[in-house]
Amino acid sequence: MLHGTIEEETAGTIETIRRILAEEDATLADVVRVTAYLEDTRDFGRYNKVFAEYFKDAVLARTTVEARAVINTKIEMDAIAYKPRKG
Repeated sequence: MLHGTIEEETAGTIETIRRILAEEDATLADVVRVTAYLEDTRDFGRYNKVFAEYFKDAVLARTTVEARAVINTKIEMDAIAYKPRKG
């Protein structure tokens, strides 16, 4: 788990997603849906600024909710990516 500011945890979480995608030859550009769970929705603006840096021109579905059950971290995130198979 990552520990730090909301900006650090958001960047670290997205970097983890990027690494997982790379293992399947995909990138953040292949992400079609993201759900983020924030410990405190007052962090939304700061989280959103970092999110926008990684998903600059993305057209994706996104949900962000406050989740008090997030333990020992400020953010949890999941992503769904779609990359058509070649061939």
